[in-house]
Amino acid sequence: MGRAVSRVTARSVPDRTIALGEEKASAVARPSPAPPPSLPPPPGRSAAPGPSGERSAEERSRRIPSAAARSLGPERRGRDRRRGPFSPRAGQRAAGGPGLRGWEGGSETKEAAGLGAGTRDREAPPGAPARGRRHNAARGGPPAPAAAARGPQRGPPGAGIEAAAGAPEPGRAPSASSVPPACHTGRRCEGPGAGSSHSRAAGTQRKRRPAGPGGAEQRGSGGRGGRPGPEEPSSGDPAGAAAGPGCAMETHISCLFPELLAMIFGYLEVRDKGRAAQVCTAWRDAAYHRSVWRGVEAKLHLRRANPSLFPSLAARGIRRVQILSLRRSLSYVIQGMAEIESLNLSGCYNLTDNGLGHAFVAEIGSLRALNLSLCKQITDSSLGRIAQYLKGLEVLELGGCSNITNTGLLLIAWGLQRLKSLNLRSCRHLSDVGIGHLAGMTRSAAEGCLGLEQLTLQDCQKLSDLSLKHLARGLGRLRQLNLSFCGGISDAGLLHLSHMSSLRSLNLRSCDNISDTGIMHLAMGSLRLSGLDVSFCDKVGDQSLAYIAQGLDGLRSLSLCSCHISDEGINRMVRQMHGLRTLNIGQCVRITDKGLELIAEHLSQLTGIDLYGCTRITKRGLERITQLPCLKVLNLGLWQMTESEKVR
Repeated sequence: MGRAVSRVTARSVPDRTIALGEEKASAVARPSPAPPPSLPPPPGRSAAPGPSGERSAEERSRRIPSAAARSLGPERRGRDRRRGPFSPRAGQRAAGGPGLRGWEGGSETKEAAGLGAGTRDREAPPGAPARGRRHNAARGGPPAPAAAARGPQRGPPGAGIEAAAGAPEPGRAPSASSVPPACHTGRRCEGPGAGSSHSRAAGTQRKRRPAGPGGAEQRGSGGRGGRPGPEEPSSGDPAGAAAGPGCAMETHISCLFPELLAMIFGYLEVRDKGRAAQVCTAWRDAAYHRSVWRGVEAKLHLRRANPSLFPSLAARGIRRVQILSLRRSLSYVIQGMAEIESLNLSGCYNLTDNGLGHAFVAEIGSLRALNLSLCKQITDSSLGRIAQYLKGLEVLELGGCSNITNTGLLLIAWGLQRLKSLNLRSCRHLSDVGIGHLAGMTRSAAEGCLGLEQLTLQDCQKLSDLSLKHLARGLGRLRQLNLSFCGGISDAGLLHLSHMSSLRSLNLRSCDNISDTGIMHLAMGSLRLSGLDVSFCDKVGDQSLAYIAQGLDGLRSLSLCSCHISDEGINRMVRQMHGLRTLNIGQCVRITDKGLELIAEHLSQLTGIDLYGCTRITKRGLERITQLPCLKVLNLGLWQMTESEKVR
């Protein structure tokens, strides 16, 4: 019986040192409680270690299992796990000590921890007592020899357990933090701080264990490889900076996760995004993420067939396309990008009604913006296709399409009720009848685009004051209206616009029939304008500035270029308009240094001023203007310093 007990006790696993975290390093200095009493050893066994914890070489060699012990049957091995009454571990449990927990890892973990090549590989059941250096350290004895001295390790590099004091002992396997872990891309990172990035991202975890007999917390490997878990200080953390030499505080860019790379690439320009995708496969995968290309507009030349182009753009999440030159059929774009949101065909002179008809053959509910500016071959026939298949369109640019007539506007008013922005610049065939269709004045034929917020009627020469009456009655949500170069607009038409309370920006540039009376109508109405442009209106003078100061004092931008205004009109205006941000008075040749001094004194929030062509101002007035605290833009074109000022 004693012989069997001796053999069972001799199957103890080689000792190993407890691996303590940085936060528990102070626990090593605490005095350890006296080891619990145990029964005397059986005959044939050397005496227990003395107070110094030393063991003889004979006992250490006897602890290594022999071939006969490894050949025991499963029943005998089961009794070995349960331990006999003479086991030192059993004495610890009888004395009320917590004991040591069992291994959770497999054979590779045990080999990496220092079990020699001759130890039998087997899985320990949950709750089985631990074996090896932890037990010796818990009893106050010295650590067993390093694993490197016992034999070659078959586990992964850096899987050995370091001593709690810090630096590894000579001959011991390096710690896991000193070996760069494998990158998420499959490569091992060599950059600075590579270990810190992966130690936190590793899938393995280490479980905290209750304090052992020495008062120090014990940790075991929760997986293969022995990488530090989320609860241990890593080489990149401030708490783990002193864990060992060579620990870096930085993370190499090659070890960043794809999500972080995608966030970084999102701030790059379109060309730089393409260049970043050519660095490596990891950067390519991150650069092709949809979040990187969100809001990007692809600018393409359709010169030859490329079947994979548009599916590739759709895979990246690109939904906005601009065609710079069109030599292929437009149907390639529509068929390749089913979720397209914006299509810009501006400047495609060879686009015809036939080509547009082949592209729009079915309803495209995702398209929100269509730009056909300067497509001069487009006629009312194309507008019929657009009104039929693009019901969800919100922005339509038709500037320079000189073949559009009132019939085209009727088709737009019939099919595009969701339209919010419409540009009809230089559509010179349009008249008051077409504007009536848009405003819903002919409800029997079309409902109208009553939700319009931006309307550009620049250079539509056939429009008159009746068009402004239609706009005031039907388009109550209009916020921006451009009537520049409309020579048929007069002061009577502005009387209708003065009741549009939703209007915020009004452009009357080069409307030759607008005078001080029209500005008076605007100022006396219910308008709450923030921007007004009456540049090159020859009949606007100082009296208009007085009206603006009385009724349009909420303006943030005012353009009076080439108007007949003087320092007296400036004096009336600036005393009431303290919130003005932008003032354009270029080519107002009657403005002098006195007017600039008044502007600098009262308009302290001015950010931009245009003095282009103001030939009567001098250096003294400019010095006063440059003292404005918020000034960012100053235009001084055609201003020349006199000879006397050059001498000064």
